[in-house]
Amino acid sequence: MIEDGHKRKKEAEGKIEDLKKEKEEADTLRTEKEDLKKAAEEPEKEALEKYRAAESEKKAQEQAQQKEKDEAEAREAFAHLDNNGDGVLTKEEMMSRQTFDTNRDGQVSEEEAKFYLQQEDTMSLETFIGTGWAMMRPVYLMDKRMFTPPSTTPPPQPEEELTPPPPVFDEEDPYMTDGELDDEEDEERYEEEEEVENFDSDVDSEDDGGDDAEDYDLPDEYAEGDSKEDDDEEDEGDAPKEEEEDPKYDEETQKLVDAANEAREQFDEADRRVRDLTRELRTLEETQGKDYGPEEEFRVLEGNCYDFTDREYTYRLCPFDKATQKPKSGHGETRLGQWGEWTGPEGDKYSRMLYSNGQACWNGPTRSADVHISCGTENKLIGVSEPNRCEYVFLFSSPAVCTKPEEELSEETTHAHTEL
Repeated sequence: MIEDGHKRKKEAEGKIEDLKKEKEEADTLRTEKEDLKKAAEEPEKEALEKYRAAESEKKAQEQAQQKEKDEAEAREAFAHLDNNGDGVLTKEEMMSRQTFDTNRDGQVSEEEAKFYLQQEDTMSLETFIGTGWAMMRPVYLMDKRMFTPPSTTPPPQPEEELTPPPPVFDEEDPYMTDGELDDEEDEERYEEEEEVENFDSDVDSEDDGGDDAEDYDLPDEYAEGDSKEDDDEEDEGDAPKEEEEDPKYDEETQKLVDAANEAREQFDEADRRVRDLTRELRTLEETQGKDYGPEEEFRVLEGNCYDFTDREYTYRLCPFDKATQKPKSGHGETRLGQWGEWTGPEGDKYSRMLYSNGQACWNGPTRSADVHISCGTENKLIGVSEPNRCEYVFLFSSPAVCTKPEEELSEETTHAHTEL
């Protein structure tokens, strides 16, 4: 692990140097693209000024037309409400209009009338146009829509019911009674129905092929129905398309706009590249600043995650990053802490890790995880407990903390002295 740690550190240092050079080149390219963007935007701005001015003028004209329309509508309504045409709207005139019966009690009270007159007894045309009409308009127009003037068109006359002709008696048997006639008609009707049923059964027993039209001499409009539908679909497909909108700018202005857009896209791409390199470089430099042990023996743990599952939860430890908890039957993940620092005792600093600032417990402290590292043949999360509420203890084994036995060290020392 020590050898691998030193190797990774050296690779990271080389990667940082490469990123710095690449970022320097990207900064130069971004500066060039920014200058080109500014150069392309200047003529575009000048060319678009006339269009903005025309658009502003058009908008002002539309607003003026709308204002004239609203004022004309207000004048028309005022003239309708001003019964005596003296140019002043009084509360008595308002009370004569069921339109303003707010509580729908069948009459307009003085309070209701004065409400629309802004608590005054009268209202001039100028005040009505300025503020009064805005208050009365919804009620006035609603009542106007609900009123339907009497129609001058006479209602359609119902069609006259046709009286069936009287029964015709057989001239050869003038003495046939009504009862005998009814019996004979019933018998004929029964024979006709029986013939229809026999015909239907014959038709059902035949194969439903495409030759039905030939077998039964259908009228042309039925036999050729499919072709007519096809013709209709073709006619619909040949319908003229809607006219395309006129181009927003003239050809010369459009060229300037396109050139500026392309320059902006190129600058955005160059700027995005610089930001990506800056982010990657910052991450690597932060990684290099971490303490991976005196011999870089813990560096190989970064970038890996280790899980431990008990009866309820799956715990995950990602060294030098975070510790999390997830219920076995759920999908939500709870952050128990972010990498903090080494917290082992003096002389054994690298035996414990602290992951702090996890998600807050309900009415409790923020979660944290204390990782105890012991010697083992492999990197493995071997246990998790919660001795105190929201305080977790992780047991992690790793060859990184293993040391040689004293006997082996003593033998090596003796062997060295013998050689000397």
